[in-house]
Amino acid sequence: MADAVDLTLFNAISLLLPPVSELQQDLESQLKNERKIIDTIMDPKVYDTTTPADPPAEVLPLFFLDHVESLNEEQQLMVLHGGILLIWKDRRLSWNASEYGNIKEIIRRKTQLDGKLWLPKIYLSEIFFRTVNILNFEATEITINDKGYIHCMVNVVVKTTCHFEYDYYPYDNQNCSFTMYSPFTIEKMRFADYGGAEKTRYQTRSGKPSKIDVGDFALERIESKNIFLLPGSKVVESPDRYPKKMVRSVFWFNLIFRRHNIFYTTRMAMPLFTISCLTYAFCLLQSYHGLIWLLLCLAVQIMNDAILMENLPPDYTEMPAIGFVATLVLFETILLIIWRFYTIFTIQAMPDRSDIHTRIALVTLCGEKLNAP
Repeated sequence: MADAVDLTLFNAISLLLPPVSELQQDLESQLKNERKIIDTIMDPKVYDTTTPADPPAEVLPLFFLDHVESLNEEQQLMVLHGGILLIWKDRRLSWNASEYGNIKEIIRRKTQLDGKLWLPKIYLSEIFFRTVNILNFEATEITINDKGYIHCMVNVVVKTTCHFEYDYYPYDNQNCSFTMYSPFTIEKMRFADYGGAEKTRYQTRSGKPSKIDVGDFALERIESKNIFLLPGSKVVESPDRYPKKMVRSVFWFNLIFRRHNIFYTTRMAMPLFTISCLTYAFCLLQSYHGLIWLLLCLAVQIMNDAILMENLPPDYTEMPAIGFVATLVLFETILLIIWRFYTIFTIQAMPDRSDIHTRIALVTLCGEKLNAP
């Protein structure tokens, strides 16, 4: 019975679909019209591939981040996967869609249009430490619509250096940046000021957008900015005061990561706090046992500090706060051991000196009052 119902539904759907011959005719007609459009608007007799239509061409750069493969603190390197969309207008590449079977856009690989249209030269500075013209990639996809707008989509893998600042560890931010530029001066081409970047968003099973994270870091935001380069590598924000033939347009992207170390509390902060409390408690013991426990606390602190220093990030310019506190507690414990050693053996050596006993008791009482909450 179920097979009969499925067969009936299949036959009903088949009646609604056009025959294969018509689909082939439509596809052939579309390809024929697309070839006619390309031959017409890209005719070498009327189209100059060496210059944009209305110089300077304004190219809008959009960067889409798919995911971050790695963020290496020791090597200070980041590897990411994403896409770059470049948009500009060339009025010479517009057509009347009604004259060509209502075709409003044409999609081709870059290799299919080599030498047929003007393309900007866009170099990305961090393709695995090489500067590469991204529009030379064979996989570059070019879309031309009937209004003359051109969209170029390029998938890239970027390996770039990062600037790590550990002074506020474990709440530090890391900056990883890369740039796009063109050898053309702004007389011929420039980037649009309103370009930008966006994270590719995916939804989790709970319906919330997923976060882009790697290791202890999560991507907080992406900054982008159009800047201008003068001879001598001088960077300026506005080219208005300089001759256009001396200025090149550069687009800068900066990814800001924030550390989210979930083990900081359990592996660093809590052990240090616990040892500090125990050290203070054992310091108040008046017997030899207090000295023994203080020596044990010192040994545990030395081991904990060694583990803590191994977990601290490399190449910090200033000691992070947790390292400074651990060092301070270590020296405090050593001073308490010296004090407890002095008090115990002084009392033992001079059992009849009540004045010394009174002073020691007074100092101990003051310490308790100062440390009381």
